[in-house]
Amino acid sequence: MIIYIGLVVSSFFAVLFIGLGLPLYFKKIGRNYFYGYRISHYAMLDEDIWYAVNQQGGRHLIIMGSLLAGNALFAWLFIGQIKIQGIILNIDALIVLIGFIYSGVRGAHLNNQLAEAKGLKNNLAPKNYYKVS
Repeated sequence: MIIYIGLVVSSFFAVLFIGLGLPLYFKKIGRNYFYGYRISHYAMLDEDIWYAVNQQGGRHLIIMGSLLAGNALFAWLFIGQIKIQGIILNIDALIVLIGFIYSGVRGAHLNNQLAEAKGLKNNLAPKNYYKVS
């Protein structure tokens, strides 16, 4: 199993990220507490902000999954070479780490930008602002 570790991990996370990203990108997931980019409470306040931020986050997940799929194809070329499989795992970790940091920063920026454009930034949130419709 260890000789396939880069291939297995890259493939698993590629499928996972693409599978999680597609419904977000196509705006199939409404506001909820479990699945989606909940960068700040503005996404829970406004449905337009929720869909815009989650569409962008879904795009980032799909891109990360595609990069991991490419890495899996690269790992397939080096089955049995444990050192290269380890390097591939490190590349996977970098793709995920950099991808999530970038996605979080971009999502927070878009979230704040849309909230300001809608006038939500200066208003106090109502008491039930986490109520999901």
